[in-house]
Amino acid sequence: MFRYFHLTWFILYTAYCGLLIWCWVAWIRMKPKTWRNWRAATIAVGILCTTISATLSVFLYVHALYTGGYPFYHPVELRCIRWGSLTALLGIVAAIAGKGRGRIPLAVISVLNLVMWFADAMAQ
Repeated sequence: MFRYFHLTWFILYTAYCGLLIWCWVAWIRMKPKTWRNWRAATIAVGILCTTISATLSVFLYVHALYTGGYPFYHPVELRCIRWGSLTALLGIVAAIAGKGRGRIPLAVISVLNLVMWFADAMAQ
């Protein structure tokens, strides 16, 4: 078993990825109606930004499990924090400006992403 593995964080990341997959499925179901106006297309951009942010977060989690964590101010972690925070903020903006069924879950995931990136940055 990995030294830094905690069941609570594993369950959180699994639920987190499940909610993100549910957002993609909801968006694919409404896809024919998506490109009618810019507000509906904004949800697609928001889901893409949130997916990038979540992918970076999961990458750092898995990489830290295998390597045993990061030293302070590690360049890979700082770059992921920077890009992950930016894409989480873009996801929040897209959730505010967008229109459609996936708007609320997108806002929840984006805010959760931003809180996780802020906590990661504060741990530095």
